[in-house]
Amino acid sequence: NSLTKTAATAWGNAGAASTQTIVSGNGYVEFTAVENNTYRMCGLSFGNTNNSYEDIDFAIFPTNTGTVTIYEAGVNRGSFGAYSPGTVFRVAVENGVVKYYRNGAVFYTSTVTPTYPLLVDTALYTTGATLSNVVIGSGGSSAFARLRLACRGGDQGRQAAAAGGHGVRRRSR
Repeated sequence: NSLTKTAATAWGNAGAASTQTIVSGNGYVEFTAVENNTYRMCGLSFGNTNNSYEDIDFAIFPTNTGTVTIYEAGVNRGSFGAYSPGTVFRVAVENGVVKYYRNGAVFYTSTVTPTYPLLVDTALYTTGATLSNVVIGSGGSSAFARLRLACRGGDQGRQAAAAGGHGVRRRSR
């Protein structure tokens, strides 16, 4: 599944969350960065209250300058080098510890303990920003399911659900 932002450039007006969850134990969300000139975040959260990045408990933030930053519940944990189009990112819970991966290599380990169940949570800033090949996995890397997205955003969001989300267009593969 892939998302593309169609709403105006701003935080808080576009995002989606998964209907599937990681109930307990090990699991992950993985996505591919298609471009390196937009702002968007994707990660894992306990619950989902809005379209804002502050609502994502454990987020990877591929920036519009080609650098990757980690945010946890709205707190900037630092920048961790460059990325390019085609980079595969993963936020994983392994034995109760959240780890962040770039192309299969860990680049940050969180000190925050996750609360279950965890769902995939996204926030998109730049019009045209994409999150591509988004998957959620649970119970090991070999057992994963395609992400199913649920719209956020109140009545306006429910009306937009048929289009794939509030301020986003969804493509399923």
